[in-house]
Amino acid sequence: MGSDADHWQELQELFNRLEGMSLAEREPALQRHCADPRMRTRVRQLLEAAAAMDATAPAGRPREACIGPYRLVREIGAGGIGTVYLATRQVDDVLLRSALKVLARHAVDAGFVERFHREQQHLAALDHPNITRLLDAGWTEDGQPFLVMEYVEGSHLDEYCNSRGLGIEARLRLFLQICDAVGEAHRNLIVHLDLKPSNVLVTAAGSVKLLDFGTSKLIRPDGTMTATVMVTPAYASPEQILNRPVGTGSDIYALGALLAELLSGHAPFGNVSAAGRVESASREVEPADIATAADAAAAAQRGLTLARLRQALHGDLAAIVAVCLRPRQRDRYLTVEALAADIRRHLATEPVTARRNTLRYRTGKFLRRRRGPLAVAAVLLIVAVTGLAFAWRQEHQILLEAERSARMQALMSSLFKMANPDYTGKPIATVPEFLRAGMTSLPKFLHDPADLRQGQLGLAISMYQSGSLDDARAALGAIITAATGADAQAVKAEAEAYAGDIEIRKGNMDAGRRLLADAFRLAR
Repeated sequence: MGSDADHWQELQELFNRLEGMSLAEREPALQRHCADPRMRTRVRQLLEAAAAMDATAPAGRPREACIGPYRLVREIGAGGIGTVYLATRQVDDVLLRSALKVLARHAVDAGFVERFHREQQHLAALDHPNITRLLDAGWTEDGQPFLVMEYVEGSHLDEYCNSRGLGIEARLRLFLQICDAVGEAHRNLIVHLDLKPSNVLVTAAGSVKLLDFGTSKLIRPDGTMTATVMVTPAYASPEQILNRPVGTGSDIYALGALLAELLSGHAPFGNVSAAGRVESASREVEPADIATAADAAAAAQRGLTLARLRQALHGDLAAIVAVCLRPRQRDRYLTVEALAADIRRHLATEPVTARRNTLRYRTGKFLRRRRGPLAVAAVLLIVAVTGLAFAWRQEHQILLEAERSARMQALMSSLFKMANPDYTGKPIATVPEFLRAGMTSLPKFLHDPADLRQGQLGLAISMYQSGSLDDARAALGAIITAATGADAQAVKAEAEAYAGDIEIRKGNMDAGRRLLADAFRLAR
């Protein structure tokens, strides 16, 4: 036989060819078109499953307006195995309301009512604020079975969330209420086996109410119906689809399917047919990642862009759903409490057990969880570093000023020694000689180029003011050249102003005007 894809395509073609035939025509056609006995068996199973699904049309409203002591008010819902009515019952002077579900005749056997009374003690133990109670059971006069349940005024889970545009966190909070209810039932040894949005009501106050808990024990006759009939294929676990032993793990699978739709807007396998679910269950096919399944419509209902929704679903939430939807029960969460604990960890930005506990993952979670305190610490660190840097700069400036002062004192001391005849043995120096000596000695005491330029400019101006124009002219020329190379515009402008005045005094009018014009330009 060829690949799995070829095998599945051949099954689909045979199924489509035979589905519309009568039972008398079907077997000869199957023998004619399929030589492989194993494939013929698989096709028969698919046809039987599809026929069973078609047989579960909702029960019509009973002809009578009353069923026993219950008066039917109006229809409030219909599903695969029955129709639900709002019913009232007069007890003394009190009018009590309840939800009465009329079941399809094929849904139960003769032991239905007996099973209800036998299970009443277990069902009564489900005293939980998020679980609706089963109150009564019986037969109508024309032989239709019925169940009576606590009536809840509310909306189906998906309708409630979408009509209010609830975000991811709000939906997860509702889902935790569902987990609490299912966990309570499991502790009382009761499984639901048909968890889906239409079996979850949410009141106007935001309180979840689960319907039909314990119903599977009452309406499933042993060995006479396939599991496919009893459940909605989109939310059913592989073991239910394949009619294999079920347990609490089956409810965990359904919770995963419910969570996938709650978050991404799509059930894990979409609107797949019963035959398609049987095939995918037998091949242990895992559904697509919920982040990939999300679309723009789902994002809008959750108040997000598609990119933001996929980002929110990627990672923890996708991993949690994937663990719930593993094909084998033993590979899923062991308990509903473990599933709920992972949801709470995600909401608290803590590592979840559904993902590999790597150092990078734990570090990322820690940083996101401590985002507020870390931001405050970062601001305080920046303030502290800035303060220290400012203090260091101030201290550095003070030290530089002290160093400059010490060097200038050393320079002046040296110049005065040179002008002192007792020290040099020469006559007292004139002012021009004193200034020329200072200009020569200045580089020995000032090593910073900017400080040196400022010192030289001061001495050149002193030469100008004392009338030593030639000395000042030479000194200012050197300063202008050095300032041009260092892009020291303020020093250059001041030097050019004095140099321009000297050139005009010397009769060099054009050179003087050029120097003064450039000095004014730099000053502006």
